[in-house]
Amino acid sequence: MAGELVEYDKLGNRPVRLGDLELAYDRLGNRLVRIGNMDIEYDMGGNRVRRIGGVMVEYDKMGSRPRHLETDGESHLDEQLLLVVFLVLIAFNRDD
Repeated sequence: MAGELVEYDKLGNRPVRLGDLELAYDRLGNRLVRIGNMDIEYDMGGNRVRRIGGVMVEYDKMGSRPRHLETDGESHLDEQLLLVVFLVLIAFNRDD
């Protein structure tokens, strides 16, 4: 995935593609719900990512920072998947 381009929506505000991975948002366009073929699940409040594809996310005691990633046994946490997880948790989940 190194050197891949990020494509933005018509207004230039929101990424819609990262290389060959298409990004999908919820109906309001606020939250990322899919990247490529990986669904993104949030907690009941809808604020914290709990799962990205086959990767489960656990948070620190305060519940604000991702602390531990665990695969479902079918997924292998390779460099591409780790980059996707990072982008979802950090880059696309900011309150700017």
